[in-house]
Amino acid sequence: MTSQPTPSRKAARAELAARRRAEAEAARRRERLVRAGVVGLVLAAVVVAGVVLAVRDRNASEEAARQPVPAGATGVGGGIAVGPADAPVLDLWEDFQCPACAQLERTTGPTIEQLVDDGELRVVYHPLSFLDDNLGNDASRRSAAAAGCAADAGVFREYHDAVFAAQPAEEGVGYTDEQLLEAGRTAGLDGAAYDTFATCVDEGRYDGWVRQVADSQDEADVRGTPTLRLDGRTLEGPELTPEGLTAAVRAAAAS
Repeated sequence: MTSQPTPSRKAARAELAARRRAEAEAARRRERLVRAGVVGLVLAAVVVAGVVLAVRDRNASEEAARQPVPAGATGVGGGIAVGPADAPVLDLWEDFQCPACAQLERTTGPTIEQLVDDGELRVVYHPLSFLDDNLGNDASRRSAAAAGCAADAGVFREYHDAVFAAQPAEEGVGYTDEQLLEAGRTAGLDGAAYDTFATCVDEGRYDGWVRQVADSQDEADVRGTPTLRLDGRTLEGPELTPEGLTAAVRAAAAS
């Protein structure tokens, strides 16, 4: 026959059950506190990371704003504009070490310049430097920066043509400093104007601008050189010939 629990045993069991409930509740509180702490740490880390990124982006923007840009540049990372502001705009992305770019300059370059001179076209030249990595030299950067110095001297287009005309026959040889300076004389600089140009080249005044132009290449989704975009539309095939380009420019002006 089962005996009934005595009052003292009932009290002990009740006390034990109450203690266990209290311990379980305390454990749940500790778990909630731990979870809250983890969430707080994660949120704090996110906030700190956001602040770091914001400061870094602000510093990068301030650094970009401090970089000098050549005369005629359309802004930070912008190319050098030549021609009337109210004409169709041809964005021309080139690398001074690019053989295909030199070929384009030989075949269609004179037509581009004539359209500019006739007031039918505005060209924005974007000198790139990505071939430095491919060819293992720094000639693209140095020639692009020197072209910025030529823009300050008012002879960008002449200098641009002189550098392409002097492009080494063997890809990867690059330009010497002497060749880039001599191109300034070929472009028509002498006396004090040449000295100012040479100082600009020697000190690498526009190296930062060249890096900014390279960044804008990615933003514009330019995958290679030469790339020609007329009012934002990429020209290809027959449109890169003198006749095709002229027709495209006049069609753009009429639209």
